[in-house]
Formats: sequence, structure tokens, C-alpha cells
Amino acid sequence: MMNGLFRLVLGVAAVFSLTAGPVFSDSFKKEISKGNKAYRQRDFNGAASHYRSAEIDRPGSPVAAYNLGTALVTGKNYELALPKLGEAASKLTGPDAAKAYYNIGNGLFGAGKFEEAVGAYKKTLEINPSDRDAKYNLELALKMLEEQKKNQQNQKQNQKQNQKNEKKDKDGSSDSDSTRQKQNQSQPQNQEKQKSPDQKEQQKMARPRQQMTREEAERILAALKNEEMKVKKQKKAEAIPIMGGRDW
Repeated sequence: MMNGLFRLVLGVAAVFSLTAGPVFSDSFKKEISKGNKAYRQRDFNGAASHYRSAEIDRPGSPVAAYNLGTALVTGKNYELALPKLGEAASKLTGPDAAKAYYNIGNGLFGAGKFEEAVGAYKKTLEINPSDRDAKYNLELALKMLEEQKKNQQNQKQNQKQNQKNEKKDKDGSSDSDSTRQKQNQSQPQNQEKQKSPDQKEQQKMARPRQQMTREEAERILAALKNEEMKVKKQKKAEAIPIMGGRDW
């Protein structure tokens, strides 16, 4: 169903052939005729070029604006097509105006502006209620608009959920850091409690003393001197050569 509806969206109302209507200059008619020929051959860029030439020859012509906008919207150049079709719709009347609004709807649909496309198709049906293609495309535009709104709503909900998750992760990380800090602070105390009496005594002895009395200093120096004298005597004894014995 989607493919059939979308096919109708691409099927724009045909360009004007100028077989009847007001009298135009020969150059204008030639450019319109060449543009129509290129359009039937699906050379939409070439058709648009001829229609622009026709606009130069007759500025403000709703026929040239309509044909140019139709060629551009069929070639999916929606940004340039919509102003031209709007210009034509404001100057045309009756079924011709309905065709312009129909093609405006197609351009808006192609640009993803479904809400505006709905308005254009409704305008077409106000002028020509029997336009079955406009009814069909209006139905599709309404469905696409509903889907678009749902997607936008889901995106907003996902964004809010992501923000909540990020905040939750951030708060959880802060709590974890605080917990780890408390654990690190209590760890030395726990380790201190777990030490045996011998370990505590060894740790106490290994701590550097802040002050030393004079008597302790003299006693340590005397011990060092005695140790030094012993070392000197030992070295002296080792240096004495052994005399006597067999002479080899």
C-alpha cells in the first residue's frame, strides 16, 4: 500500500501545453514548447532551463512559474520548486490552481514536511473535491505525519531516559568513590587491630626516636670505639707474616 501511495505522490500534475489561452510571444511559446518536450522525455533539468528562459521573456507568468515548479518538484528539487508553485497558485484559478496546490503538496511531502503537505492537499480538494489522487495522497500524508510525531515523541522519551541514566551513573560513581574513601580510611585501623603483640613491639622498636639523652649517646660512642679497636687488632694480627717452617 505504501508503494502505491508513494507512486501517486511522485505523479505530479502535468505542465501547461499552451494549446489555448492568452496570446503569447513566439519566443515564449517556443521555450515553453521545448521545455514540455524535455519534460516528456524526463529531462527535468533541461525542461527547467527552458521554462526559466520563458520566465525571462515574460516575467510574472503563472504558466512559466507553474511549469518550472512542476519540473523542479518532479526532479526532487523541492527547495526551488515550492516558491515557484506557490507563485503560480496565487495567480491561477479553478482546476489550474488545484493542480498547483497538488504539486505543492507533493513537494512538501518529498521534503518530509507532512503537516504542510496535508494542508496543501486539503486546499486542492477544496477547489476540486473529485481529485482522487489528492485524496489518496492526503491519506498517506496523514499517516506519515502520525508516524513522524510518534518518532519524535519516542526520541524525546529516549533522550530523557538517557539523561536519567547518565545522572544515575554519575550519582552511583560518586557514592562508590565515597565508599572507597571511607574504606581506605578505616583500613589502617583494621590492620592495626589485626597485628599480633610481637608485630606491634617490632613496629614500636623500628620507629625512629625523636630525642636521645647524653648518657645514651656516650654509651653508643663507647661501644663503637670498642668495636673499632677490635677490628684494628684483628687486621693487625692478620698482617703478621708466619716465620719458620720448612724451606722448600
